[in-house]
Amino acid sequence: MGFEIDELSFRRQNQGRPLQHLVRELVQNVFDEDARFCTVEVAEEPDGLRIKVADGVKRGIRKIEEVFTIFASGKRDAPTKRGRLGRGMKEMVSVCDLASIETVGKTVEFRWDAAASLFVREIRDNAVTEGTTVTCVVPKAKSRRKEIADYLALFIAPKGVKYTVNGKEIFRPVQHRTIRAGLRTVVFDDAGTQRESERKTDVILWEPGHGREAWVYEMGIPVEPLQKGDSFRWHLDIQQRVPLRAERDRIARSYMRSLWAQILNQTVNELSREETATAWVDEATAHPAFNREAAGGALVAKRFGDKIVRASNVDDNVKAEQGGYNVVHTQSLSEGMREVMRIHAPSATEVVHPKNFSSIDDWLAKEPEVRVPEADRTDAEKDFVAFALRMAELLGVPVREVALTSMEQPPHVAHFTKRTSTVCVCREGTKGMPGHGDFFGRPRMYDWVDLLVHEFAHREGDGHDTAFQNEMSRLAGRLLGAAPTLLREFPRAD
Repeated sequence: MGFEIDELSFRRQNQGRPLQHLVRELVQNVFDEDARFCTVEVAEEPDGLRIKVADGVKRGIRKIEEVFTIFASGKRDAPTKRGRLGRGMKEMVSVCDLASIETVGKTVEFRWDAAASLFVREIRDNAVTEGTTVTCVVPKAKSRRKEIADYLALFIAPKGVKYTVNGKEIFRPVQHRTIRAGLRTVVFDDAGTQRESERKTDVILWEPGHGREAWVYEMGIPVEPLQKGDSFRWHLDIQQRVPLRAERDRIARSYMRSLWAQILNQTVNELSREETATAWVDEATAHPAFNREAAGGALVAKRFGDKIVRASNVDDNVKAEQGGYNVVHTQSLSEGMREVMRIHAPSATEVVHPKNFSSIDDWLAKEPEVRVPEADRTDAEKDFVAFALRMAELLGVPVREVALTSMEQPPHVAHFTKRTSTVCVCREGTKGMPGHGDFFGRPRMYDWVDLLVHEFAHREGDGHDTAFQNEMSRLAGRLLGAAPTLLREFPRAD
């Protein structure tokens, strides 16, 4: 054999981990099997804390070598297995002074020899005919008894498994509902190499019970409590492996955002108005998995009511309020929620001036003849369109199209429509802009930048409100970094 393990280092490494996470490994091994019961006892002994886990798996452990060979496992890997194949029980044993594994026909006992800094292992025959019992004595851990027992009481056993902790049966909580979600998971190939993939799985929402905090679970095993600031009211029990760090006690926030988005898609109609303004909802709306069209409309109505507008300038806001509208100042909302509002709520200005501020998209669709076809554009106009798209890209503004028109859509020469991210500019109207003359043919970058920064800023604000002004300042700052690239790529406009 080419490798040996330093048992003292292995022991010290695992002694640095929370004890409850090591105990967890023993219970999840039972949950992964066809067990009739799982009985756990946590008791104080003169030399430490005794933890005993017994199961009702008839055949016991498949091969006795799996007990003392790290990474050896007889389990066939699947994303619906809780264990990481061959590690957990050995990590628990490594922190003990005394441990025994009693299974069908064999008992393996480990004793820590402090003088030699290694474990002494003994294997002997027994008369056990079914099940496995693991007993561990952890030194200097008597004070942890209640903490460990309380943690074990959080576990949610598989259906049909009687689960008891210190003589008390732990019943499954009340199930609220199950959703389907596409989430990353972990699998191991035959060589033990870990890889991630995405697959559909069930996520069970359990009622935590009065006064109890909500947790994230991996197939009934508690991983970590949800952050209090998220204000999510159910346990989340993901029915497949969750990608975790080595200690298996933290879930990446990016993973949670994807899960939040898919939960919100399916539960938005169940939320109270107060819940729609919580942190987890804000994170969900910012994730690409959130359905801003269907679920977004229900979310806006639930949070703000049916008759709402986005704030514009002061005069139009006042007139909209007088008309019975709820005026929402979107600069106070999260980025994701602002995007949802842009889709489902008109601005105060659009409501107060419906003729002048009707949808540019509708206008272009109803009167297609006002568009200037690409073939009819001058070279200068083509340069402007290319410049505008490149500038938007460099500034991080999502512009899908720059449309040139032969007629104005009053009251402005140019518009930015948020629903389709289109910049619309009238070729004739630009000629009447003071001091601009031939807007497209004038070889000065600042004329184009002046108009485009103004229109891009309307992505954040309607009229010339505070959000618009703030976005103008932000874009001006980003333009300092983008200017050298624009000057290099568009020398004609320099």
